[in-house]
Amino acid sequence: MDTQKLNFSTANFSPAEIEIQNRDLVKHADEFLTDSESGWEVFLEPEAIQLLSFWCRTPQQMRRFIGIILNAKYRVEKDHKDIGVIIPLDDEELKPLMTKALRRYFNALRSNEKHIKNVENYLYGTMQNLFGVWWNKQAAREYAAKHPEEEKPADNDNSGLYY
Repeated sequence: MDTQKLNFSTANFSPAEIEIQNRDLVKHADEFLTDSESGWEVFLEPEAIQLLSFWCRTPQQMRRFIGIILNAKYRVEKDHKDIGVIIPLDDEELKPLMTKALRRYFNALRSNEKHIKNVENYLYGTMQNLFGVWWNKQAAREYAAKHPEEEKPADNDNSGLYY
């Protein structure tokens, strides 16, 4: 019995077939990349993956994009390892913030108001900034919870003023 081994090399497909395959994978990425039951869940919420699918043309571009986000996360953690910065990408508060940051990123690209020369560097910086700001807010919240006696009134608190 002659059985052929599976070989999905792009050399075995026409450019039109590869285009159809890529389009299908990118179009349905939000279904299979965010399925918690499969055990292959990506850290982005389905809405973010769907957003990427509107901009990325191939699975390789999506993988690269997600890799840049991970590199930004790792960099923030590495730069602040002395104070124990850990960014849990599965945090339910962080996930929608990542989606919002990605929308802002794509808006900046589309509007061209910032004249972005290197879209990958801009993505990296956008995500680094998001992770840094998010972690600082978490740390401030945690500190305030542990030290309620140090809580300062807000700048717009007029309770001490006399009229």
